[in-house]
Amino acid sequence: MSRLLEHLDKLHAFITIADTGSLQGAAKPLHISQPALSLKLKTLEEAVEYQLFTRSKKGVELTQAGHNLYRFSKRVINDAELLSLLMKGEHSRMRIGAHDIITQMIARSVCSTHSFIDILFRIEGSNLALLDALEKDEIDIAIVDDPPTIPGFQYQKLARSPFSLFSTKSFKKTLPTTDAALLQSLQNAPLIYLPGGIAYEQTDTGKHRTKLLIDSFIEQLKLGRSKRIRVDSFVLGLEITMQGHGIGLLLTGHILDKLKSGALVELTHKNLRMPYSSMLYTVTKSGADQSKLAPALSDIKAVFDDAVAAFQSAKSNR
Repeated sequence: MSRLLEHLDKLHAFITIADTGSLQGAAKPLHISQPALSLKLKTLEEAVEYQLFTRSKKGVELTQAGHNLYRFSKRVINDAELLSLLMKGEHSRMRIGAHDIITQMIARSVCSTHSFIDILFRIEGSNLALLDALEKDEIDIAIVDDPPTIPGFQYQKLARSPFSLFSTKSFKKTLPTTDAALLQSLQNAPLIYLPGGIAYEQTDTGKHRTKLLIDSFIEQLKLGRSKRIRVDSFVLGLEITMQGHGIGLLLTGHILDKLKSGALVELTHKNLRMPYSSMLYTVTKSGADQSKLAPALSDIKAVFDDAVAAFQSAKSNR
């Protein structure tokens, strides 16, 4: 560990390479030549005694050792930046806007990591309301689904966030495992959902082409009205699903912490076309002091990265 901490500058370069997907793409923001960056990476790989990337014509991809070091490095760089602020005696204020369900997901990590910063969480029910608050400087960071591209805003991807069907493990055990029987069970089980939402419909090629009302998806299931549980917030839908009262139609990106812990599991059906919301982002204003926002942005992304990795690992092991 002590040997690795001698390479903080190389860890920062390593993170930039991973985020950009190429040495050439990372060299520019690091203000360094590509040969010099290659040397930094080689020195770091010698220090950890593992290959960190696989290389191809398309760029570079993290190895398993690279993924492990990436999560560690984000924490280390984040802590170093926070320590710098603390040593300067700066007491900062951080205002984060998000949907209520996402605030629950990130609050513990953000508050524990940034204990010397005044943190304000602002809850809004719509993405447009969050972006409006960001534009008016009422918040510093917004976490939103599929935001429009607005001049003067900076965007960072967090996680792909499709709608899917989820339940507790105990509820899933009551359902059949075959596709045909599962669809029949879905028609008979209570479905918990937020009506009227709009999402993207995924085509067979994996592209998102048209907008689809959630209500239209409900019609696919041919549910009787007695089998519908309508809620007015995703948090309420999550809570009822967690209590084992039915199957929740929820956004994957909003409940990654529950999937990571195993509190909820996904129900899949190959013939059921799901409505999708494509991607979660953090959004900040380009004119903001990015050095002060960077630690919180890094911590938020680390929460999502860890949860996505755990969820994908669980899916591949099933």
